[in-house]
Amino acid sequence: MKRALLAVCALASIAYAQTDPLSLPTPRPSPGAYQWGIEMLKFDKAWEITRGRAHLAFSERDEIGEHEDLRAGIDGPLRRHISMPMAPPSANPDGSGAAIYHATLTVGVAAARGQNGRGISGACPFCAVSLHDGARFPVPALVDALASGATAINYSSLLEPGARTCGGSNESLRCPFLRNAEARDVVFAIIAHNMSMPLPGDPGILPSTIVVGGLQYNGQFWTQGYDPGNTGSNYGPTIRLVAPARDVLSTHIPGATYGTLAYRCGDRVNSLVGEGVSLGPEYSGYGTCHGTSFSAPFVIALAGLMRSANPLLTAQEVRTIIYETATTPVAGPAGTGYTYYIPDAEAAVRRAIGPGVRNRLTPMFTLYAPATRQHIFTTSVQTALAAAAGELRSKETTLHPVFESFGNPIPGYPQFSGRLCDDQGLTCRNVPARSLFSVFTTENSPDGRPLVPLYRMSYRHSISGGASFYRTFYYATSEAEVRERQNDGYFLDVVEGFVYSPEGAPPPGALRLCPAFDAPSPGFGGSILYAAATCDRGDLRNAAGETTGGAYHSSAHIGYVPAQTTAASNYTAMWWNAAESGWGVNVSHQGNTLFATMFTYDAAGNPLWLSMSNGTQGAGETFSGRLYRTTGSAFNANPFVPIGPANITDVGSMSFAFTGDSGTLTYTFNGTTVTKAITKYLFGTRVANCVATTGDRTGLTNYQDLWWNAAESGWGLNITHQDNTLFATMFNYNAAGQGVWWIMSSGPRQTDGSYLGTLYQTTGPPFNANPFTPIGPANIISVGTMRLTFATGTTATLTYTVNGVSVTKTITRYVLGASPPACS
Repeated sequence: MKRALLAVCALASIAYAQTDPLSLPTPRPSPGAYQWGIEMLKFDKAWEITRGRAHLAFSERDEIGEHEDLRAGIDGPLRRHISMPMAPPSANPDGSGAAIYHATLTVGVAAARGQNGRGISGACPFCAVSLHDGARFPVPALVDALASGATAINYSSLLEPGARTCGGSNESLRCPFLRNAEARDVVFAIIAHNMSMPLPGDPGILPSTIVVGGLQYNGQFWTQGYDPGNTGSNYGPTIRLVAPARDVLSTHIPGATYGTLAYRCGDRVNSLVGEGVSLGPEYSGYGTCHGTSFSAPFVIALAGLMRSANPLLTAQEVRTIIYETATTPVAGPAGTGYTYYIPDAEAAVRRAIGPGVRNRLTPMFTLYAPATRQHIFTTSVQTALAAAAGELRSKETTLHPVFESFGNPIPGYPQFSGRLCDDQGLTCRNVPARSLFSVFTTENSPDGRPLVPLYRMSYRHSISGGASFYRTFYYATSEAEVRERQNDGYFLDVVEGFVYSPEGAPPPGALRLCPAFDAPSPGFGGSILYAAATCDRGDLRNAAGETTGGAYHSSAHIGYVPAQTTAASNYTAMWWNAAESGWGVNVSHQGNTLFATMFTYDAAGNPLWLSMSNGTQGAGETFSGRLYRTTGSAFNANPFVPIGPANITDVGSMSFAFTGDSGTLTYTFNGTTVTKAITKYLFGTRVANCVATTGDRTGLTNYQDLWWNAAESGWGLNITHQDNTLFATMFNYNAAGQGVWWIMSSGPRQTDGSYLGTLYQTTGPPFNANPFTPIGPANIISVGTMRLTFATGTTATLTYTVNGVSVTKTITRYVLGASPPACS
């Protein structure tokens, strides 16, 4: 009975949310009396997909006092146990008595606890927030934020003198941190500042930094401040986004005025009405303020929602999605010629989670610290990397062990997207990703069965008579149990995901989620989590039978998770032999069929391409089919006549045998047999993860696939997409109708969303050369350019030039079977 009651309590926090009276009241009052930014940026629509659960870090200047929407633990966003010691809110130096409480304002915008029937909603209303003292310790605060395992970091900085950059003699003090944040795949946003002037170059620094300008409630660029020190948003070419900066309703210290009265920022202040209190008593603890210090938190909250819905998104994918879905233009200050865009939270979160779905499974990463016998289970890539770096800490802990990945390989995700690097980024290492089970990312049930949150908590244990402290972790799915543990001295870290309720009827094949605890002792330890048919295990084991040791005592299950199944591998990618640069083979894998296009060289060293258009699956991960060579209309023919049987010559056979991200290619061309070891071609931070899908692909933002024009059968374009760069291989025909291929080996994303690069033709050793000598600069000839502009995830415009001849084509993804690939 007690467990049933606990489960109902947990469900109540998810399913029966209450409306926050000051957020979006009906009818709408003055813009200064409700959260117009939530509505303009469509956060209220995004909350239908997820209300967030990610960990956000704020580089701030002061502590947050008691506030009904900014509490610690399960009732609010604050995570003081993983924050830095912060200075208290301070009085103004002029003796006016007006308070400075910046963190209360900015965190309220991003993460004020929503749907609790009180006050307002933060843009990511169930995200967790840690604070890091950027006022007294600007750079150490950023380092500490990174070490906390946060998925995104908000920075309201003071400008450094001069136009700072990263690299060279005038390098910003932030640069080592920014490089590390970039390497660890952390989203980083910074404010544009409030002086109505061109940016001096400092905030942008690295392209991976999101610089956010200001927006007014009328949808215009913020140019009308209330006091001489904050006259409007700065502007410049490094800004892409604008978010609310004036007349922003947020959390305040009850009864306090921020700054001076002229600032129009304080409790129960509506800045559109004037200075001083003008809002009713129901607004106690809430009022307006202005500055781009509020703009960046909207964007960092959006990143939190996106990574709540899909924790495996890279930081670059998060930025790309936000930029591409921000389609409402805002003109910059008069005479500047700049155009900025308003983020669309609904569109961004929908694209993040994937087309046509409101939930998805994500791996629960498993890590183990051998030195201290501690385990951590997390869905956050950034938390896992901080653990692997030996940095995860809570207040007053002195032992921070290095964790190692443990569990089973994750199909399509062999290593974390981020890396661990030194301050200069000169030495980096990848960390393998391992998992033992998966959880759901949002509160929306995929099948009507109730879901409950999976809470991660931590505790500060002491050893050696209290001289040293370390952090262990605990997991629960009951709100009542979390409250009980909080009373025992535990701290809530985050909600890691969602699992089926322990009380509901699980779906067929679901496994119990079982906690187990080490025997009571003064030594190291903690708890483990595993998925099994029964909760009877004494240690943690992977599929290979390896264990982390220990003697754990299992407890009753706390929920159910879907059975851990091995997803069918999808081999859509460009493959090569790293010792033989110059040739490769592109594979489009659809259902049980491969379409393979090999680009290599004939006996004279000229470009040669061959195709296996119908490679069928045999035993295991093997595929084989006939190999063809074709002729056709010249690449610039208009119209391009589709090829027919007369254009197709059977020249041999081709087969593949795959093992994960490596394989063996064997083919026979005109009687000559060649066998090659091949691997997926990696030119970015990681290869794309491709899976078979039957869903709508129009929302995809990774374009890796085989593309063609359905009215012009005979030529095509293979795209390999990693990070924000495309590697494209076109197979086509020259003026004589003979096969030719060109490559765009580096097509980075442009500011307009297109991908542009130089087009090359190469020569090389014959396909059967042994050894095959890697090609060099003498083999590579620039023949023009290529640009790809994607209208949707399935349609694009291809424009290219070869030796002065320009061609423009409409292209779509090539569909061969019922389950084409979707890559990310």
